Amino acid sequence: MPFEDTPLPADFQVKPLVPLKYGRGNPPRKKKGQVAKVTRDVKQGILEGAISHGSDGEGTGGLAGYFQMCAAKYPKHYMGLLGKLVPLNVNNTGTGASPTVINIVGVESGTFINEHGEQYQPPEEEPLEIEQLPEPAPPMSALEAKLLELKPQELLALAKALGMSEEPDPDLGWNTRRR
Repeated sequence: MPFEDTPLPADFQVKPLVPLKYGRGNPPRKKKGQVAKVTRDVKQGILEGAISHGSDGEGTGGLAGYFQMCAAKYPKHYMGLLGKLVPLNVNNTGTGASPTVINIVGVESGTFINEHGEQYQPPEEEPLEIEQLPEPAPPMSALEAKLLELKPQELLALAKALGMSEEPDPDLGWNTRRR
């Protein structure tokens, strides 16, 4: 049976497919520029935790106290985070208390600089003296070296030959019997 071309009725119209605004297939979306709810809640939780921890674990100093504690305990990580906060392009107009000149000075190893820019040597600490060195272990005899090479079964046979008991020694805390 060949395909027959059937004419469409005169009042036939094709309805355009329009995506559903809200429904099973299309979940609601956040608006452009709006922070996601989970991200917002996580950030808020982190801030509240830092505020309640403070510098001493009991809330002293609030958020500033917490950051002071972090800077003291983990200066390397704190400076990394601080570096991400500083803008790449700093345009200073000279107003305010911000520095206008930064000098980077090389300092010899073991030398420090005080707040006036003067170099100084820290006071030398007295060397630690050890009153008595521990005695070195005596050299191992050939017999002791051979005993260390023996397998457990060979050690048990040797112990039986010497008349030693196979009962566990309570002082050693291990059992020589196989279970």
